[in-house]
Amino acid sequence: MTLYPCHRPEVVIVRGTSEALVDPCDGLEDLKPHNLLIYKSGQESLDAWAIEELIGHYVNYRKAFAPREPATQFGLYAVTTRPLAHAPPRALVQ
Repeated sequence: MTLYPCHRPEVVIVRGTSEALVDPCDGLEDLKPHNLLIYKSGQESLDAWAIEELIGHYVNYRKAFAPREPATQFGLYAVTTRPLAHAPPRALVQ
């Protein structure tokens, strides 16, 4: 029996609808019909390799699911977070 570590998805695909999102995050107000999003936390780096990986997933997704759609129907998003420089101690955050 082989055990593999849990794998978190690198890219999330969000299919847009004709309805607007209620209170979307900054930058996600105008989603396209096909959206690929990559997220990196403060412990991971959003570097050139991560961007190339996002583009690779876009190419694979487009070939498999929407080969005839124009490029304007796709949105690529790279999101990262970082710790605040002056964040309160963890014990104070609820």
